[in-house]
Amino acid sequence: MWLKLGILFLGLPLVGISLEALEAANPQITNPNLITPGEILNIPES
Repeated sequence: MWLKLGILFLGLPLVGISLEALEAANPQITNPNLITPGEILNIPES
């Protein structure tokens, strides 16, 4: 699924996922401010 990051981050609270939970599920992302196209994010269950 392709999502724009802004839409993803704005929608997280609507489904009960905190930004902290998203960061914890993605230890491969060393700088969450620099996510580049093609990187795969793991979305935790809410």
